[in-house]
Amino acid sequence: MNELANKSVIVLGAGASGVSAAVLAHRKGAAVCLVDSGSGQRLDDTKRQLAPLGIHVEPAWQPTEDKCECDLCVISPGVPADSPMARHFLDKGVQMVSELEFGSWYCNIPKLAITGTNGKTTVVEMLTHCLEGIGRRVKACGNIGLPLSQVALDGADEDVLVVEVSSYQLEMTRHFACQAAALLNITPDHLSRHHTMEAYRDIKLKLLQQVADGGVCVLRKDLTSEPEIINTLTGKRLLTFTSEESSADYAVRDGALCRINDNGCTKLLPLSALPYNGSHNYENCLAVLAMGEAAGISPTELAPHLATFHIGPHRMEVIWEHNGVKYVNDSKATNLDAMVQSLRKFGNDRRDIALIAGGLTKGCDLGAALPDIKKYAKGAFLIGASRHELAQLWGADVPCVECDSLDEAFAKATACVAAGGTVLLSPGCASMDMFSDYIERGRSFVNLVERLRDSELDQ
Repeated sequence: MNELANKSVIVLGAGASGVSAAVLAHRKGAAVCLVDSGSGQRLDDTKRQLAPLGIHVEPAWQPTEDKCECDLCVISPGVPADSPMARHFLDKGVQMVSELEFGSWYCNIPKLAITGTNGKTTVVEMLTHCLEGIGRRVKACGNIGLPLSQVALDGADEDVLVVEVSSYQLEMTRHFACQAAALLNITPDHLSRHHTMEAYRDIKLKLLQQVADGGVCVLRKDLTSEPEIINTLTGKRLLTFTSEESSADYAVRDGALCRINDNGCTKLLPLSALPYNGSHNYENCLAVLAMGEAAGISPTELAPHLATFHIGPHRMEVIWEHNGVKYVNDSKATNLDAMVQSLRKFGNDRRDIALIAGGLTKGCDLGAALPDIKKYAKGAFLIGASRHELAQLWGADVPCVECDSLDEAFAKATACVAAGGTVLLSPGCASMDMFSDYIERGRSFVNLVERLRDSELDQ
């Protein structure tokens, strides 16, 4: 339904994505109502902002029989497909589309789409940087913070869009046309919304399924052993990557990022040239090179720009080292697999990590990280809604301290490794029980480190 003139559109969810979709629908000639089950100052401000456009905003919205008349329903990623709000329209047979797909209707620009449990933001930023480095006009959008509907509103004329795609965005996405799609990894996350790993996996696979026949799918090599995944790739070209020695198309060999094919192994960039390390970062680089090839760009042209990319804050970020103690901000670790990656990167056989963890668990198995916590952590300092549950699960194997605030956890973790070690903020959980997002949580940690540093230097 790309023609919206004189149509009625209801947009579910008044966050950034919903607001952009509502304004876009209005610009295309539709009568628009933006609804949200919440209330408060933010929604009141949105209502005032959109009123001059003739867009009706309804906070504290509740479904009733007389509230289903519309030609199209656009659902924001923050609204679950099985929520009462969404079910109200789906049960009435109203056409429903995700904001991601809706925005794509009006963005006729080639799209490189990236999904996965971990690393997708870094890969999007890295690929965007490399494409800019070779002179392409490129914009990063999607789950990274700029809704695709806003890109359409802005009248973007880039050569390519690099789109970060989350499972939330994919729930109600059926026809998202992209030139190539990457699935970086799949580990437990967001199970409080998707309920089972099978459902979560199947939602992620929807992105690959929507790549047109002849298009390219990029996957980490180990995922190709799963029949459910391979079955989605019929008619598509496959490129694989891994940081291990293997027969993948892109891999690490002899200390370098390499392209491997029937003609042998081409070294593209030595690992020593990268301003970051760790197998997860090498895999991010390899995924970028594979996505570049999918877009018709030689990896030899793209690879040098990986050496000038710098990873953003809150991702295994070393803030300060002093008197044998290292302070690491990994607030972006919002699931247990990301926490495990951080433990392995900074851990050693001295078991000298003071781990700050906890928050909203998103329905995942909190015990899954225990083997690595036992191996690397001297103590766990637990915050947020899950602190008691984590203490119960981990307490028999590692000393656990339940803390009422990040400040308390930081002070006790610092004391724990005063003789040497690492204070590691890697929560393994979402942040919204205590903070607005992982960025605020990370900044709060950084502020605590800087306060400690200033006090130490003043002495």
